[in-house]
Amino acid sequence: MSLLPKKTLSSIAFLLLINFLFVRCQNTNSDTPNKTTNLGETPWKYHKVDSLNIKNFTSDLNIDLKKEDEEGYKVHFNLKEEMSESNLKVSFTNNKIVQIFYLLEGQKTDGSWEVISDHLINSKIATPKSFATVDETGDTVGLINKQKGVYFNTKIGNNFQAIRISHLVTKNRWANKIIIEEPQIELLKTTSTTKNFATADFDDSNWQSVGIPHCFNDNDTYLNSTDSYMWRGEVWYRKHLFLSEAQKDKNFILEFQGVNVGAAIYVNGQFIKGNTAVKQTDEVTHVGGFLPFALNITSKLVFGAENIIAVRVSNETDGFFTNPGFGIYEGFGMGWGGIVSPVFLHEVNPVHIPVNASAPGHNWGNYIATTNVSSESADIRIITNVENNSSINESITLVTELYNSKNELVKEDSAEKDILANNTAVFDFKQTITNPTLWFPNNSPHGTPYLYTLQTKIYKGKNLIDKREDKVGIRTITWDENYCYVNNKKHFMQGFGHRNIYPALGSAIPDELQWKDIQLIAASGGNTLRVGHVPATKTMVDACDVYGIMIFQNSGDNEWVLKGEPAKTYKAEYDQEMITAFRNHPSIAVWESNNGLPKKGDVYHAYNTYKIAQKLDSLNSRIIHNRDGYPSNWPDSLRVMVGYTNRYRKIEGSPTLNTEVYGANWGGISWNIARHDFENEVTFTDYFVNNYLRDKNDRACGWIDWMLAETQGEGYTTYLNGMSKQKSLGSSAMDGNRIPKLKYNVYKKALWIPFETQPGVALQTSWNLSGIQTVSAWSNCNEVELFLNGQSLDKRHPEKDSKKCTWENIKWAAGTLKAVGLDANGKEVCSDIRTTAGKPHRIELIVEPNLTKPNGGTFTIKANGTDTAIITARILDQNENLCVNSTNNIQFSVEGSATYRGSYNFYVTPEKLLHYHTPGDLELQAEGGLIRVAIKSNFEADTIKVKAQSEGLKGTEVIYEIHPIND
Repeated sequence: MSLLPKKTLSSIAFLLLINFLFVRCQNTNSDTPNKTTNLGETPWKYHKVDSLNIKNFTSDLNIDLKKEDEEGYKVHFNLKEEMSESNLKVSFTNNKIVQIFYLLEGQKTDGSWEVISDHLINSKIATPKSFATVDETGDTVGLINKQKGVYFNTKIGNNFQAIRISHLVTKNRWANKIIIEEPQIELLKTTSTTKNFATADFDDSNWQSVGIPHCFNDNDTYLNSTDSYMWRGEVWYRKHLFLSEAQKDKNFILEFQGVNVGAAIYVNGQFIKGNTAVKQTDEVTHVGGFLPFALNITSKLVFGAENIIAVRVSNETDGFFTNPGFGIYEGFGMGWGGIVSPVFLHEVNPVHIPVNASAPGHNWGNYIATTNVSSESADIRIITNVENNSSINESITLVTELYNSKNELVKEDSAEKDILANNTAVFDFKQTITNPTLWFPNNSPHGTPYLYTLQTKIYKGKNLIDKREDKVGIRTITWDENYCYVNNKKHFMQGFGHRNIYPALGSAIPDELQWKDIQLIAASGGNTLRVGHVPATKTMVDACDVYGIMIFQNSGDNEWVLKGEPAKTYKAEYDQEMITAFRNHPSIAVWESNNGLPKKGDVYHAYNTYKIAQKLDSLNSRIIHNRDGYPSNWPDSLRVMVGYTNRYRKIEGSPTLNTEVYGANWGGISWNIARHDFENEVTFTDYFVNNYLRDKNDRACGWIDWMLAETQGEGYTTYLNGMSKQKSLGSSAMDGNRIPKLKYNVYKKALWIPFETQPGVALQTSWNLSGIQTVSAWSNCNEVELFLNGQSLDKRHPEKDSKKCTWENIKWAAGTLKAVGLDANGKEVCSDIRTTAGKPHRIELIVEPNLTKPNGGTFTIKANGTDTAIITARILDQNENLCVNSTNNIQFSVEGSATYRGSYNFYVTPEKLLHYHTPGDLELQAEGGLIRVAIKSNFEADTIKVKAQSEGLKGTEVIYEIHPIND
């Protein structure tokens, strides 16, 4: 029994609590106990493997090549002992071949035959070969001459005395024509290895210095040809990293947010093993383009000395890793290669919260989910793993603190646990938040994309030993047979498809440009993003959380190919990695399983994705999306989202939508245009507006414009203007440089954003015309009045659904055309103006402004080897009007510590070299009177001067600053 009175005991307890909180507060406000370094902001050494010492045994072989039948060849030859572990290369001179079918077998010493490679059903994808391998621009290695053929190669292994190939058949791009051509056979053996690139003592001083993210075939994009392919091959990256003796008691976690496609990681020459169940032909750490993975490299490091992190990367179909068999078509943006996303080094206490990346350790840190919401309260669940990588047992306290946007503490919880040495403890908190501010999608009438900050802290006694932060959007997403409901409120999902591509940068896109893309979706009134065939990057998902853009997240695929092995194993691993990495984000609304199921074979069904999601994301109610119809093998008791490619029909009982709305018509004519095809822009815009309205009126749960911005590939149809041989599909709302077409402005000013939010009117683009005209405008206003040179041409009420206004039989006259939006009282609330331009007079250069995030903070261009300034060149007349019909060639130059990357022109120019008006070319043609170019920073802070000139025009220049990394 205590001898002290209860009041005294209460006072002591209160003082002890105050003292504990004071110490906690001191520790919390002190330096964070862990440290994260962006390793990409300082130089990496980079080398592209062009050639190896190769011994060619072909002349020693007696190759028996026979026509097997009308559809293929049969090859047989004997081997010598020194030919073991060789590489068989089979090539063709026809550059239209994309698929190769064959069965490769080796004869063992007992006379039996063993299958080495079976591609009778799942074809091998042909790899292009070209006349040259060195890019004259000097930036990267790429194709500078026309492709001259294709090939495939395969390692044949040991202990064979003969080789035979049967049923050797080739097909073209559309797989509807068998190409009979005699193959050329070579047997090659590499007599040197690149593995010495991984060692600490290798001299990389002559290698190129690059920043990360980095795309090694960015110069092969948007080539001046419809037949050329992007370079595929192997490259190496090396990072020099000094660690002090004082750091030896820490753990070091190396996080890659995306390496395309296969990667082998070495630390001081020691290989870091991966966890894929797919059998590999060499050392492989990870396979999968934009999926993050994390490695504990502590045991491989040395302290008080320099360390070497070496990364072997390949995007080859026959590289050092086993190819997944999907995700390889360049036109889908999947031919890129390199460390295409940031790399971070986390310095943490041996007792710490892991990174949310399941590969290769099958571990993760926080799982945060909202399980129930109302306007009065919300239930959230926080499950945290804590790793103890030390050799002793530890007693720790885990504390979670939820802060609102004003940095006010909203909710706190804590628990104590003992963690065994080299073990993991799991903490599980269930919390109720009163009067929560809920996360809603962009452009919602019910709220905004509000984010809380969750701080998760580990204390050892009174010492703060680890801390991490997560952004939390309190929201639920549920589904009925027609629509999605965010926080029990119905929302129509409208937005854009997209790809992780930027002209001249490939897939190595700086954070700011990714945030700008999401801002463009939000500014149009869109609330949904669907990235084609690969996952949205971590950077992009973070931006979607802030802007309120709901994501269809896919772990990676191609069209109609997810069947058989190794595709099924890889896809299951990809789904697991995707869900673990991204499930905490409120913007992730849908787990997309595929881009169309194969019609037959051993198929990876959408139900596979569902089972993985139920295991790893059971606290959320995200739906599974199956593109191109109701999925086979789907249980009737479960709801699934059904999508379609460029078509729509309502599936009763299932939320249904058009997941890819583009203007291609398989009869040979497409409702597609280049951005500067102003003559056909109204017809083009009407097609998409009418498609949107038709689907929405037929109970579609959403509608996805394919795409936000033009990307390389799929230029296979004849456009409305009769043109062909374009470098992109021509269906997007913007060109590749993010300059809007008319339809983007119609979404933004009329169709998607209501008058109450922002009055708007979108007028047709050009007034450099002649004769009798029909004038079109779209508006969310009550009325629109049209003026020509100040004279009213009458008012129009926009059509109820399409929001379109039309004025017919307008006699064109040079001058100013103005559309004025009026409210219900006839008051002007917005306007859009077009002015007839005269003869081109001068060039104007504009440095596109840096983005300021909605939640604060402005991007700057830093000297990190990857940040990029975007410069717009506009051709103006003497009265400063944009010359929309100008097609002048503009020559650019750059002074200072920056690298000109340029851009591309939309159409292929006949009789010109592959790199004419493509990335790296200092000359580009104005399109619609303007063009944009990218200029990448180097590693020095500097003042950059950009100049532009064109024959017959007054040139100009502009300057901007590249800031130090720590500025």
